[in-house]
Amino acid sequence: MADSTDTNKNQSNLHRERGTTAYINTSHITHNLNVFKQLHAGKIIAVVKADAYGHGLKHVVPALAACDAFAVATIEEALELRDLEANKRILLLEGVFNSYEMNMAIEKQFDVVIHQDYQIKLLESADKTAELDVWLKVDSGMNRLGFQVVEVNDKLTQINAIDGIATVRLMSHFATSNLAD
Repeated sequence: MADSTDTNKNQSNLHRERGTTAYINTSHITHNLNVFKQLHAGKIIAVVKADAYGHGLKHVVPALAACDAFAVATIEEALELRDLEANKRILLLEGVFNSYEMNMAIEKQFDVVIHQDYQIKLLESADKTAELDVWLKVDSGMNRLGFQVVEVNDKLTQINAIDGIATVRLMSHFATSNLAD
Protein backbone atom coordinates (compact mmCIF):
# COMPACT_ATOMS: atom_id res chain seq x y z
CA MET A 1 0.00 0.00 0.00
CA ALA A 2 1.30 3.45 -0.91
CA ASP A 3 2.14 5.86 1.83
CA SER A 4 -0.27 8.84 1.72
CA THR A 5 2.63 11.17 2.41
CA ASP A 6 4.15 10.21 -0.97
CA THR A 7 1.27 11.82 -2.85
CA ASN A 8 1.47 14.96 -0.76
CA LYS A 9 5.11 15.52 -1.70
CA ASN A 10 4.46 15.96 -5.40
CA GLN A 11 0.78 16.27 -6.22
CA SER A 12 1.54 17.61 -9.70
CA ASN A 13 2.57 14.08 -10.72
CA LEU A 14 -0.84 12.65 -9.85
CA HIS A 15 -2.57 13.92 -12.97
CA ARG A 16 0.27 13.15 -15.36
CA GLU A 17 0.46 9.53 -14.27
CA ARG A 18 -3.19 8.96 -15.18
CA GLY A 19 -3.61 11.28 -18.12
CA THR A 20 -3.36 10.62 -21.82
CA THR A 21 -2.12 13.14 -24.33
CA ALA A 22 -2.86 13.10 -28.03
CA TYR A 23 -0.81 15.19 -30.41
CA ILE A 24 -2.75 16.11 -33.53
CA ASN A 25 -0.92 17.23 -36.63
CA THR A 26 -3.47 19.40 -38.41
CA SER A 27 -1.52 19.23 -41.67
CA HIS A 28 -2.29 15.50 -41.65
CA ILE A 29 -5.99 16.26 -41.23
CA THR A 30 -5.80 18.57 -44.25
CA HIS A 31 -3.88 15.94 -46.22
CA ASN A 32 -6.48 13.26 -45.39
CA LEU A 33 -9.32 15.54 -46.45
CA ASN A 34 -7.58 16.22 -49.75
CA VAL A 35 -7.11 12.47 -50.33
CA PHE A 36 -10.85 11.92 -49.84
CA LYS A 37 -11.63 14.78 -52.22
CA GLN A 38 -9.42 13.16 -54.88
CA LEU A 39 -11.08 9.77 -54.41
CA HIS A 40 -14.65 10.99 -54.74
CA ALA A 41 -16.25 14.06 -56.29
CA GLY A 42 -19.10 14.14 -53.76
CA LYS A 43 -19.54 16.74 -51.06
CA ILE A 44 -17.82 16.26 -47.71
CA ILE A 45 -19.35 17.15 -44.36
CA ALA A 46 -16.76 17.15 -41.57
CA VAL A 47 -18.25 16.07 -38.24
CA VAL A 48 -16.62 18.17 -35.53
CA LYS A 49 -19.00 17.60 -32.61
CA ALA A 50 -17.78 17.50 -29.00
CA ASP A 51 -15.08 20.12 -29.60
CA ALA A 52 -13.82 18.21 -32.65
CA TYR A 53 -13.85 15.00 -30.62
CA GLY A 54 -11.77 16.64 -27.92
CA HIS A 55 -9.04 17.88 -30.25
CA GLY A 56 -10.14 21.51 -30.19
CA LEU A 57 -12.60 23.05 -32.62
CA LYS A 58 -10.48 26.16 -33.15
CA HIS A 59 -7.50 23.98 -34.18
CA VAL A 60 -9.29 21.39 -36.31
CA VAL A 61 -11.76 23.56 -38.25
CA PRO A 62 -9.09 25.57 -40.13
CA ALA A 63 -7.47 22.28 -41.18
CA LEU A 64 -10.81 21.25 -42.70
CA ALA A 65 -11.38 24.50 -44.59
CA ALA A 66 -11.73 22.64 -47.90
CA CYS A 67 -14.73 20.61 -46.74
CA ASP A 68 -18.18 21.55 -47.99
CA ALA A 69 -19.92 21.70 -44.62
CA PHE A 70 -19.56 20.94 -40.93
CA ALA A 71 -21.78 18.92 -38.60
CA VAL A 72 -22.12 19.30 -34.84
CA ALA A 73 -24.48 17.83 -32.28
CA THR A 74 -25.90 20.83 -30.43
CA ILE A 75 -27.01 24.39 -31.06
CA GLU A 76 -24.30 25.59 -28.67
CA GLU A 77 -21.63 23.87 -30.76
CA ALA A 78 -23.15 25.31 -33.94
CA LEU A 79 -23.03 28.85 -32.54
CA GLU A 80 -19.38 28.42 -31.55
CA LEU A 81 -18.58 27.00 -34.98
CA ARG A 82 -20.41 29.85 -36.75
CA ASP A 83 -18.02 32.28 -35.04
CA LEU A 84 -15.07 30.32 -36.49
CA GLU A 85 -16.52 29.60 -39.92
CA ALA A 86 -19.01 32.27 -40.92
CA ASN A 87 -19.91 31.06 -44.40
CA LYS A 88 -19.94 27.26 -44.30
CA ARG A 89 -23.08 25.17 -44.06
CA ILE A 90 -23.50 23.82 -40.52
CA LEU A 91 -25.67 20.80 -39.83
CA LEU A 92 -27.28 20.23 -36.40
CA LEU A 93 -27.18 16.44 -35.99
CA GLU A 94 -29.45 16.36 -32.91
CA GLY A 95 -31.83 18.82 -34.47
CA VAL A 96 -33.51 21.26 -32.12
CA PHE A 97 -35.40 20.73 -28.89
CA ASN A 98 -37.53 23.85 -28.51
CA SER A 99 -38.82 26.89 -30.38
CA TYR A 100 -35.91 29.07 -29.24
CA GLU A 101 -33.42 26.65 -30.81
CA MET A 102 -35.51 26.37 -33.98
CA ASN A 103 -35.66 30.14 -34.40
CA MET A 104 -31.93 30.42 -33.67
CA ALA A 105 -31.21 27.75 -36.31
CA ILE A 106 -33.26 29.69 -38.85
CA GLU A 107 -31.61 33.00 -37.96
CA LYS A 108 -28.08 31.56 -38.16
CA GLN A 109 -28.94 29.48 -41.25
CA PHE A 110 -28.10 26.10 -39.72
CA ASP A 111 -29.38 22.97 -41.44
CA VAL A 112 -31.63 21.04 -39.04
CA VAL A 113 -31.98 17.28 -38.67
CA ILE A 114 -35.54 16.14 -38.00
CA HIS A 115 -35.78 12.77 -36.26
CA GLN A 116 -38.91 13.08 -34.08
CA ASP A 117 -42.49 14.25 -34.63
CA TYR A 118 -42.17 17.10 -32.12
CA GLN A 119 -39.42 18.59 -34.31
CA ILE A 120 -41.83 18.70 -37.25
CA LYS A 121 -44.29 20.57 -35.02
CA LEU A 122 -41.52 23.04 -34.08
CA LEU A 123 -40.80 23.47 -37.78
CA GLU A 124 -44.48 24.14 -38.52
CA SER A 125 -44.80 26.80 -35.82
CA ALA A 126 -41.43 28.52 -36.36
CA ASP A 127 -41.21 32.12 -37.50
CA LYS A 128 -39.29 31.51 -40.71
CA THR A 129 -37.42 34.69 -41.57
CA ALA A 130 -35.24 32.75 -44.01
CA GLU A 131 -35.56 29.49 -45.88
CA LEU A 132 -34.38 26.42 -44.00
CA ASP A 133 -32.68 23.26 -45.23
CA VAL A 134 -33.91 20.15 -43.44
CA TRP A 135 -32.47 16.66 -43.18
CA LEU A 136 -34.94 13.87 -42.43
CA LYS A 137 -33.25 11.14 -40.42
CA VAL A 138 -34.25 7.59 -41.32
CA ASP A 139 -33.69 4.74 -38.87
CA SER A 140 -31.95 2.14 -41.01
CA GLY A 141 -31.41 -0.31 -38.16
CA MET A 142 -29.44 1.56 -35.50
CA ASN A 143 -32.69 1.98 -33.52
CA ARG A 144 -31.60 5.20 -31.84
CA LEU A 145 -32.94 8.19 -33.73
CA GLY A 146 -34.97 8.66 -36.86
CA PHE A 147 -38.18 7.65 -38.54
CA GLN A 148 -38.93 4.11 -39.65
CA VAL A 149 -38.61 3.50 -43.39
CA VAL A 150 -42.38 2.98 -43.69
CA GLU A 151 -42.95 6.50 -42.27
CA VAL A 152 -40.60 8.36 -44.61
CA ASN A 153 -43.05 9.21 -47.41
CA ASP A 154 -45.59 10.60 -44.95
CA LYS A 155 -42.94 12.65 -43.12
CA LEU A 156 -41.57 14.01 -46.41
CA THR A 157 -45.08 15.05 -47.46
CA GLN A 158 -45.66 16.70 -44.09
CA ILE A 159 -42.35 18.62 -44.15
CA ASN A 160 -42.64 19.64 -47.81
CA ALA A 161 -46.03 21.21 -47.03
CA ILE A 162 -44.42 23.65 -44.56
CA ASP A 163 -43.71 27.15 -45.86
CA GLY A 164 -40.09 28.26 -45.76
CA ILE A 165 -38.46 24.88 -46.37
CA ALA A 166 -35.81 25.17 -49.08
CA THR A 167 -34.63 21.56 -49.34
CA VAL A 168 -35.33 18.27 -47.61
CA ARG A 169 -32.57 15.68 -47.66
CA LEU A 170 -32.53 12.14 -46.30
CA MET A 171 -29.85 10.84 -43.95
CA SER A 172 -29.20 7.81 -41.78
CA HIS A 173 -26.69 6.36 -39.34
CA PHE A 174 -25.92 2.93 -40.72
CA ALA A 175 -26.15 0.16 -38.15
CA THR A 176 -23.99 -2.34 -40.01
CA SER A 177 -21.37 -0.21 -41.72
CA ASN A 178 -18.71 -2.74 -40.78
CA LEU A 179 -20.34 -5.52 -42.83
CA ALA A 180 -19.69 -6.10 -46.51
CA ASP A 181 -22.67 -5.48 -48.78
